[in-house]
Amino acid sequence: MRRLLVLALLASSCSPATPDAVPPQTSPGARSEARVIRVVDGDTVWVSDGGRETRVRLIGIDAPEERHPGRPGECFARQATAFLRTLVRGEDVELETDEERHDRFGRLLAYLWLGDQLVNETLVAEGYAVAGTYPPNVRYQPRLDAAERRARAEGWGMWGAC
Repeated sequence: MRRLLVLALLASSCSPATPDAVPPQTSPGARSEARVIRVVDGDTVWVSDGGRETRVRLIGIDAPEERHPGRPGECFARQATAFLRTLVRGEDVELETDEERHDRFGRLLAYLWLGDQLVNETLVAEGYAVAGTYPPNVRYQPRLDAAERRARAEGWGMWGAC
């Protein structure tokens, strides 16, 4: 029985990588480099790290949804997607994980860094997304919450339009 378990573990570790596979990082907070190849919406992108493509959901934020089955898109959804596209499409970025690496849909959960700029925070600060607390991934939550308070107070983005 023990031999079968060892063989099963070896076989599973040798299986081919799936499109969403990413190399393991040693600890939360580790960063990896990638290039943004596509923007799905205001909080989801596809990146490539030199051959492997990964779907990434930005941690700690929630942008308005463009598509809902049977319902129209939410206010400011197109603007949020367009802003993120202009900001990061084709750019080299760093992905930083937190405690959980993937969501229930198999997307990599990450903070997106463009140089010294935390893109997740920029989206909230400009009013294109709201801060959303999703424990245990809360490393930058105080920054995101403060950015949302400022954006609301100033009427930036969705706060002035919706």
